[in-house]
Amino acid sequence: MHVISWIIFIGLSIKAGALIISFIVSIFVNEFASKNLYLGLDLLNVYNFSVFHYSSIIVLYILTAILKAYLFYLLIKVFRHLDVNNPFNLKVAKTITKISYVSFCIGLIAALAYGYTIWLSQKVFFAFNWNASGFLFMAGVIFIIAFLYKRAVELQTENELTI
Repeated sequence: MHVISWIIFIGLSIKAGALIISFIVSIFVNEFASKNLYLGLDLLNVYNFSVFHYSSIIVLYILTAILKAYLFYLLIKVFRHLDVNNPFNLKVAKTITKISYVSFCIGLIAALAYGYTIWLSQKVFFAFNWNASGFLFMAGVIFIIAFLYKRAVELQTENELTI
């Protein structure tokens, strides 16, 4: 899992970097780069409608990509601090809590971006799926796991003190 997390982290970092570079190229060098921005993402209609709305959509997309990469970086930190002999420690509990907060932020940004996309799609045709509900649900589940993990750390600390 540690190696898979690294692979996903590197892939998401490359995706975020490619989006940033593609965005800069489409704004400053060639506006037709917005037709095939990244892996078939076609926002040329939005660009032709308004550069501001185009920039807003891309910035939100880049922000979610960066936060997803950060989410997997935090997962790498969990695997780095995880100890088989002492699995319940405070560093892991805090990192799992951060993961739940980052997941919630991704879901919140994606939900806002989804609403913005729905509003904007009434003016210009384009389709985009933000998957906000998945991240909001994941944030709730991870928050519960983080709460249980913190409680396990407290019980382990009490158990060590009584012995």
